[in-house]
Amino acid sequence: FYEVDPEADTLLIIPYPPKTFAPWQQADTPPPSPRSAATADTSVRIKVSSKHLSLASKHFCNKFRHLHQVQGSLEAEDGRVHITLAGYDPAAVIIVMDIIHGRGRKVPRAVDLETLAKVAVFVDAFRCAEAVEVYAERWFEKLDDGPVPTEYGRDLVLRLYAAYIFRKVEAFKKATQVAVLQSDGPIRSLGLQVREGVIREIDARRQQLVNKSLDAVHETTRALTEATGTTTPSCHLGCDTLLLGALIRTLNRNQLVWPRPIKPFAGVSFASIKEAV
Repeated sequence: FYEVDPEADTLLIIPYPPKTFAPWQQADTPPPSPRSAATADTSVRIKVSSKHLSLASKHFCNKFRHLHQVQGSLEAEDGRVHITLAGYDPAAVIIVMDIIHGRGRKVPRAVDLETLAKVAVFVDAFRCAEAVEVYAERWFEKLDDGPVPTEYGRDLVLRLYAAYIFRKVEAFKKATQVAVLQSDGPIRSLGLQVREGVIREIDARRQQLVNKSLDAVHETTRALTEATGTTTPSCHLGCDTLLLGALIRTLNRNQLVWPRPIKPFAGVSFASIKEAV
């Protein structure tokens, strides 16, 4: 048991998740192994106050009201309401419960990115971001003191999701910019509730940028093909020919010409075009 409220009228039962949190799962990476049968049934039990939960989360408020309407008396043998919440990280739930119950000294001053994302998952599901936002502000400040993801990958998606849930505008903007430049298709959700609108918007911006970049590359190729040695003041026909040959070889090696990639430009990122030329 983890006691948040010594006079608790509610017991939250949080089973340990049976799988890895937000797996990236590259094509050549096997899926994570499920927990063994010996640990699959273990859970964390947290003693909490229904009043605090209801004040912090309308979702919890509605849940308690619905349970009362359907079941009447909710108390188990220990005199508490038992609620099982599957699919959440127990440590993250404890952090949120300590915050909701005003136990600030128990709340960590800093968390790593993965823990922040796990907290965001629970906050997102139970709509209690307002109760947690002061601590989230501090956590993001601490994360910003360290390395920030500059490439598209699991850490970037975790940061983007957490920034969206906690309405960290600047952090979200920076994460989406990296995703637009680095991703080569719709970003992976990793099983998180990344909004479809966010995924579509990022990919639309990626496609627009890739299209403009390909236009510029192919216009340069055309100009060099038709050049008469006056492309630049210091260049001559042989120079143009060398430039054209090198450019075509590089583009062909990266599958950016003949045929030219078309929308939705699957497998093509702005970063790959920039590196190629």
